[in-house]
Amino acid sequence: MTHKLKLPFSLRGSTGNVAVTVESNPRGDPYEVLPGALAREGTRRFPVSTAQIEYPRQGYAAAFGWIQMVKASDGASTEDFGIDPIALCQNMQTPYGWFGIKPTLFDAPARLKPDDMAWICQSYLCFTPNAVVGPHVRAVAGFEWGFVVQRDTVTVRKPSSLSEDAWNDRVPLLRNRYPGWTFDLGFRDE
Repeated sequence: MTHKLKLPFSLRGSTGNVAVTVESNPRGDPYEVLPGALAREGTRRFPVSTAQIEYPRQGYAAAFGWIQMVKASDGASTEDFGIDPIALCQNMQTPYGWFGIKPTLFDAPARLKPDDMAWICQSYLCFTPNAVVGPHVRAVAGFEWGFVVQRDTVTVRKPSSLSEDAWNDRVPLLRNRYPGWTFDLGFRDE
């Protein structure tokens, strides 16, 4: 089953949308090119999420970044949300998991041992006010999705839009983890 969400936003005088798709049974194998145990043994029954930016501006005016945070009850991040960078960015001092000109977010959660758990993901579309010049982040929109595993049954939590209050709740974590960066509160359009 496929779940979709259209997430509107405005930035620099132009309006845009994020097309979010969560697939319960993804086509193909999203893990096949990964090295090691995840490629060979990673769980392939979790849903996957894709978020594509639709925005009319080009070049630096369309430079965005995705910041993603996850909370999982399987011991990985049980108490509160934690930063969920892609492995490539894990040791970099950037809050962005994806950054570029209208970058597409893709997430395929995996666990080597899929015990019962609740997994919740919050993804925020952000921008740097001076395009690519400094470590300053403002959010324009956010969405949440996830799933629950109970007795080998995976139930998808449909994607839903997040309020700026949810972003504001995550800003202290970001400021603590990335002290050289500035994170503004609220969803901004400039």
